[in-house]
Order: sequence, then structure tokens, then C-alpha cells
Amino acid sequence: MLFYTKEEGAKSILEKAEFNEKVLCILDYLYMGTDRRGIIRFTIENMIKQCRFKIRTGEKESSSQFKKILHMLQRQSIIQTLLDEEDIICSPLMENYKLKELIMCSLTIDLTNKYVELDIKEKDKIYNYNQEKK
Repeated sequence: MLFYTKEEGAKSILEKAEFNEKVLCILDYLYMGTDRRGIIRFTIENMIKQCRFKIRTGEKESSSQFKKILHMLQRQSIIQTLLDEEDIICSPLMENYKLKELIMCSLTIDLTNKYVELDIKEKDKIYNYNQEKK
């Protein structure tokens, strides 16, 4: 799992996501789902399930929160949506995708210095924390 360690004066990804811990789960999902060509294929529905949340619709429910975070990552140029496997960049807003619609995107961030990878035990602590809050 990756999370952004902020540079002096810059906001972290967690701060940009208004401290919604789901952003950590989303970044991990995207990072782990990146293929050898740097492309990520997913549906928002699958992402929600794999992040151990229940699919709920509505303005403050999980599906809206995930779309909002994905949109923020897109606006911050952390991810970019792709039209096809030829790496043609397109710009449909993440919040306009349907839950079962296949999305192709890529991470546009340099993972060498600004990110830290968490192991399975650390991820489980975050996921279990999410479950305890419900």
C-alpha cells in the first residue's frame, strides 16, 4: 500500500482526500492492479469490494466516496484515464463512470521517493480499523 509523504508546504494525498482513509485503500488497489505496461483495469464495484467495503449508493455512501476520491486523484494528475491500450489519454471524469463500467487508467506518479509501501499486516490494521468504525 502506498501513501504520500508530504514535502514541506505541500498537502498530502490524505489531506487532499479530506482525511478519508479510503484513499489509502484506493491507492493500494491501483498500485497492486498495475500490469507490466503500467495500465490498470478495474470497475469501481470491484474496487469497493476488494477494499472490503459494502457497495452502497447515495451521496454519502461508499460508491460516491470512491468516485469522489478517484476524481480528486484524476484532478491532481495522480491517475489518468486511458481510451485504450495504446495509451491514448482521455478525460471522462471518474465521477461519471458507472459502478460496473470497465475503467482503464495509469498512475502518473513517481514511486521512487515519495511513497512508502505497507506490508499485509499494516494493511490489515487499516482495513480492520475501517470495520471497527462502522
